[in-house]
Amino acid sequence: MHYFRRTGSAIWAYLYRVETYEFFVICALIVYIFFWSLIDILQQFNFQQFVFDSGIISLTINSIIHYHYAQYIMYMSGFSLLRIIFSPLILIDGITGMLIIQEIFLGLPSLILYKIARRKSINQFASMIIGISYLLYFPLAGLNYFNFHFQAFFILFFLLGYYQFLRGKYISSTIFFFLSGIVRFPYLVFPALLMLMILIETYLKRNKMEKKDMDPLLKYSIASLIIFSSMLVVSYFLIFYSPYYIYQHGYFDGYFHLKSGNILGLFLKNIDDKVLLVVLIFSPLLLIPLKSIKWTIFTLPFFFIAFFNNYSVYYYPAFYHFQYIAAVAPFIFLGLIDVLRTGVSEEKEHMGETAHNYFKRLRNTVRSQKKPIAVMASVILFAVIFQPYSPLNAYSSEPFAMDIMHPSLKVYDDYINITNLIPQNNPYVIYQNNLPYVDVHDPSLSCLGAFQSLSGYNSNLSYRL
Repeated sequence: MHYFRRTGSAIWAYLYRVETYEFFVICALIVYIFFWSLIDILQQFNFQQFVFDSGIISLTINSIIHYHYAQYIMYMSGFSLLRIIFSPLILIDGITGMLIIQEIFLGLPSLILYKIARRKSINQFASMIIGISYLLYFPLAGLNYFNFHFQAFFILFFLLGYYQFLRGKYISSTIFFFLSGIVRFPYLVFPALLMLMILIETYLKRNKMEKKDMDPLLKYSIASLIIFSSMLVVSYFLIFYSPYYIYQHGYFDGYFHLKSGNILGLFLKNIDDKVLLVVLIFSPLLLIPLKSIKWTIFTLPFFFIAFFNNYSVYYYPAFYHFQYIAAVAPFIFLGLIDVLRTGVSEEKEHMGETAHNYFKRLRNTVRSQKKPIAVMASVILFAVIFQPYSPLNAYSSEPFAMDIMHPSLKVYDDYINITNLIPQNNPYVIYQNNLPYVDVHDPSLSCLGAFQSLSGYNSNLSYRL
């Protein structure tokens, strides 16, 4: 009982410390998680979506937690160690629970961005706009839209690592950066690159820093760089030299969706759509993040892959329907913060002011924050066109399927009953649109499957296995 009292007291103490504009971000975050989770659930009950990666991921982490296939676990330790750590997620209502947890992880970065902006001495109003703009940023729509991917966890873990670094909490910072890097190979490149930058910056400023400040920073950056780089090398060998990878006839270029051929030809093919990719990623934020050279460097690996392959999910119009934008999202908003910090600095506190003075100061704040307000207006404009929940999205070049307001609960239950006819001792289930993927399946576990056609429903059936 005393534990719950202490926990309750801690929550109330935190809420008491919450800033006014931070509270608005928290409210927006709650709405975001609720409505995106609702969209996911309604799509499931409307047979709106194929399972695709969600089916593969749910069944692979099912294999990890129940069957312990050594060669596969060795491969997955390099490919996505986080998938092993988070494999118990499959026990929380199958894919439905996984999707809701993903929405929570995708929403929380808005609050961390607010806190990072405040650490960078940006005022509350502009920090709020940065946090809410993240929630409305349309290139992230594909990450939210039904399918489950561990790349979605990268954004929160990386931002938490950076926030803890700004607070001087170096051990927890390293842990969060490590978790961000093991969502999928080779995401460890990003925290390793940041540690290298911190190391170089610290060395260049050695004459201006006191020894008591410089020594912990040097130890932190060097130790973290060694950890991340070593794990990156180990992951490479665990993946590309594992029996599982060799058995699957994998190849390195294919892993990164790269293609062999004439470099100039690969670059120029669909060049208009690739340029539109860059324009549409930065335009909602008025191109402001491009002024931050430091964080723009972090986006280059993604754009290299996008420009030198012909896999259409990386560029316009399909790019915002898929998960790959997770690799650049945190850097785009960190770049936005770095640039805005020069023009929207902290304001002095006004204690004991009247309501009249408060609204007068609020009006003056709005007038002085033209750039953040312009960013918010731009993000909203793009969201009105491209976000799946917008009525205008149906008229865009690549609309989302959002006919989800008439759930077929009886049909859904009928298909659950059909799948219950699968023999309990059947060790294999073919899934994902009748493609030749076969995985070990625990019949007592609740997962989602999709078939191309069954009883007149073609190309959009989803149900539990």
